[in-house]
Amino acid sequence: MPTFEYLRISLAKQADLFDPGLSRQEFLRNIFSRRWDFSYRRRVYTYDPIPDSGDYIGGVIGREIAELRNDGPDTHWNVIEQRHWPIAYLSLDLAEREQIAAIQNHQRVGSPYGLLKSLLEHAVRSVEFASWKPSVEYISSASDFWIAANNYAGKITSLSFVFVPPNMLGAKEAIDDLVKAASEEALSEETELKLKNPHGNLVPSGSLVEASVSTATAGGGAITMRAGKKVIYSSSANRRTKEINSEDIPKPSSIEKVRDFFKRLMAK
Repeated sequence: MPTFEYLRISLAKQADLFDPGLSRQEFLRNIFSRRWDFSYRRRVYTYDPIPDSGDYIGGVIGREIAELRNDGPDTHWNVIEQRHWPIAYLSLDLAEREQIAAIQNHQRVGSPYGLLKSLLEHAVRSVEFASWKPSVEYISSASDFWIAANNYAGKITSLSFVFVPPNMLGAKEAIDDLVKAASEEALSEETELKLKNPHGNLVPSGSLVEASVSTATAGGGAITMRAGKKVIYSSSANRRTKEINSEDIPKPSSIEKVRDFFKRLMAK
C-alpha cells in the first residue's frame, strides 16, 4: 500500500544583496508552482507541478529509468531497452503555521526527505530564491517519545535535540528564543541541545525537555535518545506517515481529482 511521509519546511532569512521581498508562503508557492530538473544521488529528477489550487499545492516527482527486457517470440526474445518514469506525489500545505509537505515514499523514485531537500537546495541556487534558506525535518510522534522515555526509565544515558531556525511553530518561548538568537546573532544553521548522564539516570522531564520535544516533533528539529549505544527513540524513525489505497490515488492527468486528493492528504 502506498505510504506518504510528512515533513516540515522551515525557512531562515538570508542576508542577501538581492531580496525580492518574498514571504514564506510566496517563496514556497513560487518554487512549487514551476517545473524543476534537479539531481539527487547522481540521478536526474523532474518535479512537475499540478496547476495551483490555493492553500494546497504540489506536483509529481519522477525519474526516467531504462531497463533491459526480453521482447516477444517474434523477435526470438531479443533483449530491448524500455524506458519509463516511476513517479511520486508531493503535496504542500502553505498555511503560515503549517508549511508541511506530504511525499509519497516510492522505492523506485527515492527518499521523500532526500528528494525534498535536494529540490529546495537546487531552487535556492537561483538568485530569485536566494533570500531564504530552507531546512527540512520529519514530523514525528511526541507520544512515541514519552512511551520510550517511560519504558527505558533508569537506563537513559543521552538525549539530544537539533533545532532548525524557527518557522512560526508556536513553540514555547524559551526554545524559540534560544534557536532564534543562535540563528540571527551567531548565524547558526542548527542549534543543538544535548543532555547526558553516563550512569543511565537521565530523566527526560521538565519544561525545557517538554518544550524541546514539542518543537522537534512538530518538524522544528530532530531528536535522538539513547540507552548506552542503543537508540531508543529517533524522530526520523518515528516519523508521521499515512497509508493510502492505490485505487484512491488519481492519475496526474486528472487535475481536479489530484487537487481533491491533495486536500484529503493534508487533512489532519
